Amino acid sequence: MKNNIKEYILIMIGSLSIAFSVNCLAIPNLLGEGGVPGLIAMGTYLFDIPSYLTNFFLNGLLIIFSYRYFNKTLIFRTVFVLILSTIFLHLTAHLPLRLPYPILAAVLAGTFMGGGIGLIYLGKATSASGSLIAKILEKKFNIRKSLGLLISDLFVILPSSIFLGIERSLLTLLSVYVSSKVLAIIIETDLSKYFKISKNFL
Repeated sequence: MKNNIKEYILIMIGSLSIAFSVNCLAIPNLLGEGGVPGLIAMGTYLFDIPSYLTNFFLNGLLIIFSYRYFNKTLIFRTVFVLILSTIFLHLTAHLPLRLPYPILAAVLAGTFMGGGIGLIYLGKATSASGSLIAKILEKKFNIRKSLGLLISDLFVILPSSIFLGIERSLLTLLSVYVSSKVLAIIIETDLSKYFKISKNFL
């Protein structure tokens, strides 16, 4: 019971961290993102679609598509992440942090994104988005999750560079790189032992 409570707390903190990265750092500073967060940003920039709506719709579709690859517990917790992230995106929609240095915004956005995804992994869930794709790549091709996430992110970043321009696209790549490194530190070190979580899951 204690482990379950600890895992759900990690999931909640991770979901809030991702929402903070997207709504408070990336979008206000005109940065892109990888995966669904990148599509959320593009939806906001181009069509003024609320981030929480895009998140709920796209990640919901991903969960429906990938449910057969994972056990019921993981899917249930990922649905929990979807609900939490949608709520947190709605609550943080009007809390922009416009920083004077775009490179600082990129580093911070990547740190909170990678940290959020990593904490959700430690809570035995996924953040949906590219995380589900990364886990599928790991199962089928034995690709590390951090690398799989980076690959899935690039499929969104490259097309979005048309709208972002060269400077913002490079900053977005920096953000995604930082995110992948933070994620790797969390899930590919011995952090799992502090949470009594098997590395077989991670």
